[in-house]
Amino acid sequence: LTGRLPRAERGWAWIGLAEIYSRTERREEAVPLLQSAARLGGPAGLDAAIRLAKYLEHQARDYAAAEAMTALALGQQDDNRHLRAELSHRMTRLRRKQVPAVVDVDPAIPF
Repeated sequence: LTGRLPRAERGWAWIGLAEIYSRTERREEAVPLLQSAARLGGPAGLDAAIRLAKYLEHQARDYAAAEAMTALALGQQDDNRHLRAELSHRMTRLRRKQVPAVVDVDPAIPF
């Protein structure tokens, strides 16, 4: 898929193949395809970055990588206010998930 398709079509082809992998429970094999498509930029790159951010957050639970992919998507999107709000919300949630929880322990209560 590298030399025969124009750049934009290559990104959509990688996304299509990644979708097949995802639907057949082979999500890990979809990751490098989505990463390659995300690096291409354009509409396919934006779509791939969003898909990968969702996978990294909800399946892999790699919140730092999901945050990085969300930042990439924010940088690739145009002036779509709805999409920017959605991605900003995702970024806030990812940052919150990475903050260690503070446990208030009462020293008077024995364990």
